[in-house]
Amino acid sequence: MPKKVTVVAISPIAYDGDRYAPGRTLQVDAATADELRACGAAADPEAAAEADNVVPLRGGAPPQQTIVHCIEALLAEDSARADEALWTRDGKPDATVLSERIGARVSAAARDAAWAEYQARSAPDTA
Repeated sequence: MPKKVTVVAISPIAYDGDRYAPGRTLQVDAATADELRACGAAADPEAAAEADNVVPLRGGAPPQQTIVHCIEALLAEDSARADEALWTRDGKPDATVLSERIGARVSAAARDAAWAEYQARSAPDTA
């Protein structure tokens, strides 16, 4: 049986048939904990308490920064964008995949805004 790790939800998380609101703790396997942390959907209890970053969401939409973190995790997982299930035809992260990983609905508009932010931060400095 895999070792369980405690994390604190930063964004709404759907896991193992249950939904976890921001601020709730949940027990997950280590690989799932790593994925949730990478997407910005969860944090270790100590880090969440220190950063005081567990804030209830209005309307259940994940913050843009959480979506950006999830995009970064997708690119780390599939940097060549070879897995067609993760990406749209025009090369953007699939909003449905982002929604599933974060545990809250990510609209195409929210995905586009986060994608633009990610691209702006990742662009080489030409100065």
